[in-house]
Amino acid sequence: MRALLAAGAALLATALPAHAQQRILIASDSTAANYGADKYPQTGWGMMLKCGLQPDVEVVNRAVGGRSTRTFISEGKWDALLAEAKPGDVVLIQFGHNDASVSRPERYAPAATLYRDNLLRMIWESRGRGLIPVLVTPPPAARSTAPAPRPISPPTRRSSASWWSPPIRH
Repeated sequence: MRALLAAGAALLATALPAHAQQRILIASDSTAANYGADKYPQTGWGMMLKCGLQPDVEVVNRAVGGRSTRTFISEGKWDALLAEAKPGDVVLIQFGHNDASVSRPERYAPAATLYRDNLLRMIWESRGRGLIPVLVTPPPAARSTAPAPRPISPPTRRSSASWWSPPIRH
């Protein structure tokens, strides 16, 4: 995990433009969310990202547990993130687990349609505000026994290829 964070941080360092305050914003679910000491050892990758960056890089983690692309947008969390973003900011976008929740229709976003469209919306709106969107594939679910890293999902790969947003693999 530490090597993954270091590799991601190195990639981001090369993507960040040179300006006074470099910022990385995170739009994601529980896998990246911040957790208090009462939840230890539960830790989102967004909590640890700062450890691999230069001290002057600010990480603004807006990840919220239980959110899919659908609910992150419908609850206004995406608009709130855009409202605080500044041109040149990097936006890490990582969803997938909750989008696949067929049993929870309020979260569900079919991969080939709504999930893809929501990712494309996030890319377009980011770029339209002068932000640098980066798609991050979700890490394997805790219940998974599949070896890591997993291949990039087809909707993420297509969305990334369509709009030149570099995906980061977990």
